[in-house]
Formats: sequence, structure tokens, C-alpha cells
Amino acid sequence: MTLQQVIQKAAAGGALDEEEKNMLKTFQPDERMRNEFEEMKSSCAALRQERDQAAGELAAMRKRQAVEKLAGQSNFADTDYLAFKLEQSGIAPDDAAAAQFIDGLKKECPRMFAVDIAPGSAAAGATAPGGEENSSVFTAPTDELVRRLEFAPEAF
Repeated sequence: MTLQQVIQKAAAGGALDEEEKNMLKTFQPDERMRNEFEEMKSSCAALRQERDQAAGELAAMRKRQAVEKLAGQSNFADTDYLAFKLEQSGIAPDDAAAAQFIDGLKKECPRMFAVDIAPGSAAAGATAPGGEENSSVFTAPTDELVRRLEFAPEAF
């Protein structure tokens, strides 16, 4: 019986007789087998390191995505700063304490939060000081503007 047959029998769960047990006990691997084994060990270590690195990158991406989601929900303007402040405080972005943390940040530095405002001097439909209604953000060009454009130099 060859070594390969003994190993297959043991792998299948078969009982080994005394001759087969002695064959395994006295087996001495040659240099080629030792080298292959060392190569396999090193490739397994490299694969473990690659797996751990990928898992770390995935965790960082998920955390970044959670910070971006939190920033979007709370109208926070700078996601990098929010990530820094959360990391500094030891709060996970998807934690329940993050909402309380955001409320505290609104009081601490309100300039970091986007404000819902419309551009222009007055809201649409508002009454101007002269009594006219502001129907749009932009007003019609005045005679003065038209006059200035008539005398403006031409660009070549």
C-alpha cells in the first residue's frame, strides 16, 4: 500500500491497521515536500494578510458611508470634519448617540450646517418697500443698466 492510499483511507474515516500506522510514523518527507509546505504556509499567511486588509478597507468604507449619510440627514456641510469630530468623541456614526452629538454640534458650530434659504433680496410674493410685489428673484433690467451696456467697450 502506498502513502497516498493510506492518507485517502484515513481521510475517508477508515481504520488503519498496524502496518499502515507504522508507515505513517516512519515517513520522512523529502526536501521538495518541505519546500512545498513552506511555500503553502507563506501563501496562506499572505492570503490572511490580504483578507484582513480587505476587511479593514470594507469597514472604513462602511463607516465613511454612515458618516456621509449622517451628514446628509443633518445638513452638515463638511463630512471630513464630521468624521473627525465623531472619531474624536468616540461615537459611531450609526449609533443612537450620534443624533444627540449632532444637536450639540449645531449649538457649538452652527456655521458647519447648511441653511435652507433662497437667494435674492426677498422671498417670492413678498411686498417690496415701494409696494410692488417681488414676483421673481431677479428684477427686469432698468434703464440705467441698459444705458451702461450701450456704452460698454466691446471685447475682441
